[in-house]
Amino acid sequence: MFINCRKSLEFTNPEGGKFTVPQNYIGSIPNWVTKTWLYKAACSDGTITFIGSPQDQQDNKDEELTELRELAKELGIKNFQNMKKNTLQKKIEEAQKNKENEDKKEISENGQVNSEGENSNPTAE
Repeated sequence: MFINCRKSLEFTNPEGGKFTVPQNYIGSIPNWVTKTWLYKAACSDGTITFIGSPQDQQDNKDEELTELRELAKELGIKNFQNMKKNTLQKKIEEAQKNKENEDKKEISENGQVNSEGENSNPTAE
C-alpha cells in the first residue's frame, strides 16, 4: 500500500514494533498500519493521502463498510446489510443520538445524584 504523508508519524504495532514515517514520505507501509487509530485520524485530517492501487482503495472501502455494518448491528439497525455507506452512516448517527437521548431520559426519570451523594430528585426514592 502506498501513501503520501505530510508529517512525521510513528505507528506502534499492537503485536510489537514500530513503523516511522518521515515528513513528506511517499512510499509503502505495512498493512497493519492501516488498522491503527493514528492512520485513520491522519487520513481523515488530510495528513496522509492514500496512493495505492484501485484494488487497495476498494479493499479499504470494503473494510470501512464492514466496520459500519458491525456498528449498525450493535445498535440494532434493521436491514443494514443492504444499505449504502452514506445511508448507513446517517442511520448510525440517528441511532447514536436516540440512544443518548434515551440514556438522558432514563437518568432524569431515575434522579440525579449530587456532589454530596444525595438524590437530587427525592420523589424518585
